[in-house]
Amino acid sequence: PPHDAVSWGLDGFLNKYNHESNNTSGVDPKSYGVQYYLQSWGQNFRAKVKVIVDDQLKYVESAKAYGFTVRFPSDDKIEYSPVNNSNSTINSISACILVNDENPRLPEWLAYHYQILPLRSLVVTIDPNSRYHPFEILSRWRSMGMDIEIWDQSVYLATVHLRTHGKCDATISAKKCHWKHRTRQTRFISRCLLEYKKRGGKWVLLTDVDEYLVFNQIHDDDPAVKNGGNGVDPIAPRRRLPSLQRDITILDVLEKELRQIPKHDNLPTKLKDSSSMSSLLSGPCIPIPRILFGSRESTLDSSWTPMAPHPFNDEDFVTLRYRWHTERGAFNGNKYPKTLIDVTRVSEEDIGIKAPSIHNPIEKYCIPDPPHYSLSLFRVNHYLDSAEAFYYRTDARIDMRECEEVMPQK
Repeated sequence: PPHDAVSWGLDGFLNKYNHESNNTSGVDPKSYGVQYYLQSWGQNFRAKVKVIVDDQLKYVESAKAYGFTVRFPSDDKIEYSPVNNSNSTINSISACILVNDENPRLPEWLAYHYQILPLRSLVVTIDPNSRYHPFEILSRWRSMGMDIEIWDQSVYLATVHLRTHGKCDATISAKKCHWKHRTRQTRFISRCLLEYKKRGGKWVLLTDVDEYLVFNQIHDDDPAVKNGGNGVDPIAPRRRLPSLQRDITILDVLEKELRQIPKHDNLPTKLKDSSSMSSLLSGPCIPIPRILFGSRESTLDSSWTPMAPHPFNDEDFVTLRYRWHTERGAFNGNKYPKTLIDVTRVSEEDIGIKAPSIHNPIEKYCIPDPPHYSLSLFRVNHYLDSAEAFYYRTDARIDMRECEEVMPQK
């Protein structure tokens, strides 16, 4: 930043103020303290920037220790071309995640999605409020062949946002912290989708690290679905879903079902309704309903049956430790959907620079409301985890929601 904030062009602003306000008195508004204010603002800005730079240097050095190079805007001059190896973004599913003190959750999330998606490419950005960095955990998966990039905030936030969307502290209200988080999240999502489009990628998953994409297998407590006309079974594709024990991925099932939809590329690009499974899969933005799993531990139930193979324990996995969940298909508790995006079928203009939300990342193609649960091939299991884990993170949203026991269904 310059030594004098006025040199940012604020002199021009003051001259414009004189002209538009018909200031003919010859009194310079600077003499009313404006100049002092601007200089003070500049000094305060420099102090904030120094803190940002100091934190950034520590962050970069930590990444280097584990072999990562943090990406900055200057790296955007790289020429992009499709990747043609076995870990291609075409033959796998990619993901964009914003992490905030997620080290306890990240190993299970990575291991699960590496196997079931299969996840082979990942873009990670770290919330400035995060006390810990995930470099050591991520380095394990890069050695397994996963393409992992770590982005500095300056890749997707403008300079003015870097100053206004930094860390939260005791002087900042929970509401403002939540706004900072949402701005950071929505700009990161759009920039990440654009990145995968430039790379020649295809499917990109947008979830958080406490959410797991699973096959939406049929259960006794499924919401009722009316039979289709002419004897058509509306949930027939769900009856074909494999169990997790079989070596079949989300991508395998998705591509197989898309082949069953005649000329699906010519169908409407935005979902008009969720009356059929074909309509849910027809566009480039697939909405996926969620189920919230509460903090009541299933391992304490008398009916509990262990599922982890020897020598592992259910208590070590959030996906096995918690089995009580909200009602399937109910909006209350489960809330809005998450999405799987086919970036080959959207334009850069459609992606834009700031998504409406993580639940509705591309307004032209995505729907904000959850689809009919029983007609979805997939679902997202959202794990609240224990109260200790919930409050462990320095999450801007924690003061705006409650950690509740969710026990109506199992």
